[in-house]
Amino acid sequence: MILDIDIGNTNTKWRVIDQSRISLRGSQTTESLINGQDLDLSLVDRLTRARLCSVADKSIITALSRQLSSRFNIVLEVAVVSDIACGVTCGYKNPSTLGVDRWLAMIAAYARYREALIVVDAGSAVTLDVLRVDGYHLGGYILPGIALMRESLWSGTRQVKAGLGQSALIDPAVETEGAVNHGSLLSIIATIEKIVKTYPSRLILTGGSAEAILRHLNIEGDFQPELVLDGLLVDGVVTIQHPESA
Repeated sequence: MILDIDIGNTNTKWRVIDQSRISLRGSQTTESLINGQDLDLSLVDRLTRARLCSVADKSIITALSRQLSSRFNIVLEVAVVSDIACGVTCGYKNPSTLGVDRWLAMIAAYARYREALIVVDAGSAVTLDVLRVDGYHLGGYILPGIALMRESLWSGTRQVKAGLGQSALIDPAVETEGAVNHGSLLSIIATIEKIVKTYPSRLILTGGSAEAILRHLNIEGDFQPELVLDGLLVDGVVTIQHPESA
């Protein structure tokens, strides 16, 4: 039984693979891990491997590694970005500076579609990565996610005090909170449509805001809810053993 874990900026998701089938899923806030809580694996009784994608602080990875070593006697395998893996070539001059979550999302998408792609991960930040048909990564874009845009306007202006509730609307708003919420969503939609127009490719979306974005796009896109975790499944992804559990 294999545990795959995706520690993001806001949320942490995991799933257990048993004989190529997903047998368990779970999630919790990444803040809970920052505050010293263990990954909630109370329903898991046995593991043979654990693979991790993390954009969190190294101290969280160390604590998780110790938890898995102590309870399951397994070594934590941490995914890293490499020059080439699984048919995808990293376009960054220094691959280690590319977020491993973006790397795994590209690998998973390319393994599934094998064509030119634009991969969007819409979470706390929104990342967009462009892949040629041969798997070469042309590079990407990063912009604030919907919540970060709203928080920025809230903290940076005196008169704009918008709430931070989710909004999936883009109609012109008749009050300030709606104007901020709709404008934040619309700016991301416009960016995606511009990039797809510039680099015609199949569009793949993942992340917490992906479905809200997809509903308003004037172009087709495929929603893949666990694309980063899917990347951990692809044969050939480079991982390193965490020293705390090795």
